[in-house]
Amino acid sequence: STQNQAMKMALDDQNNGTVIIAEKQTNGKGRLGRRWISPKGGIWLSIILRPKFDISIITLFPIASALALSNAIEKTLNIKSEVKWPNDITIKGKKVAGMLVDASIESNRIENLVLGVGINFDVDVKQIEKILKETPNFYGVASLSEQNKTIRPILLVQSFLMELEHIYNLLNAKESKK
Repeated sequence: STQNQAMKMALDDQNNGTVIIAEKQTNGKGRLGRRWISPKGGIWLSIILRPKFDISIITLFPIASALALSNAIEKTLNIKSEVKWPNDITIKGKKVAGMLVDASIESNRIENLVLGVGINFDVDVKQIEKILKETPNFYGVASLSEQNKTIRPILLVQSFLMELEHIYNLLNAKESKK
């Protein structure tokens, strides 16, 4: 998984803002140890960050990241999506993306955050639903390509990273004004 790789790389203080991206994952993971189906056609990435903000702000980070992705989807693909608390993005009530945050904290200070992002960009929805339909809390799967076939995935990734950077800088700036 990109998350496992990023967490190993986060041990090196040089990695800040590093993005790990994969065409597919064989061991993708979701929140609470859940399995994340990550076939070819999706966007699977993790980002290593070393925030300056206080540990008390860490609970805002997953929802802020989800908001950044929702904004990027709307700006890039002209698709209206919703943020489903605490970390999912849905289209017409079906999950199109999810976020996962792993943090390393020492002495009440955040050493690093690893943000994992899974986006169903151009995936076989029926195949994923077949695998997941019996799992708890399953509420359907959507793929962005069902809504808009003209945009390349890299454009969405770029837009998301710009939106995330903006929100991340706001969180860091808030901390520096204390």
